[in-house]
Amino acid sequence: MIRTQIQLPEGVHLRLKRVARQREWSLAEAIRRAAEEFLDRHPSPEESIEAWHLPQPRDMGTRPMSAAEIKRLAQVPEAEERFRRERTATTNEES
Repeated sequence: MIRTQIQLPEGVHLRLKRVARQREWSLAEAIRRAAEEFLDRHPSPEESIEAWHLPQPRDMGTRPMSAAEIKRLAQVPEAEERFRRERTATTNEES
């Protein structure tokens, strides 16, 4: 092992000490474990076994829809449209 010195913000130091005490570890052990976990979550490109690739699309069970069905589903209900117009009118009056 290599011995080193680090500077920590007081809050981080206190939190690490608390975790170490709860798990009956030394402060050094808590820092080692935190560093190892960080490195496991953020590997360097050289450490990556293979490059990430975009997943292949899979069948989500979609069904063909007619143009009329798409239009019907895309339309906003009348009451909601009326509310939007009234709200826009009120906002414009206030400006």
